[in-house]
Amino acid sequence: MEKRVVRLDLEPWEYPIFLTDYMDGTTYTGVPVIDNDEVVRELNKKICHMYGDCFEADSHGVAMWFNSELYTKICAELKSLAKQLMDRLNELNDGSFELDDHFSKWI
Repeated sequence: MEKRVVRLDLEPWEYPIFLTDYMDGTTYTGVPVIDNDEVVRELNKKICHMYGDCFEADSHGVAMWFNSELYTKICAELKSLAKQLMDRLNELNDGSFELDDHFSKWI
């Protein structure tokens, strides 16, 4: 069985799990244990929206402004959600995928 690589990253207005439909949060990793897991889906959504709220387009005289004050306020909760997502993915890992983690360095 070929292992799938699942990329994780933290980018403004993107889901931590790459290959996620932005509109409904459905993952398309090709790994059923991830794509069918409601806990992963909800954590993925929460992290995306929470981190995305720290950015404002065309604000404060720049194309993309990072609200560090808001980030400071939500940082502990964001880290907790990120840990929950990583723990859940590790729990689900049946050997069919490996994580390409660019996510943990940001949290």
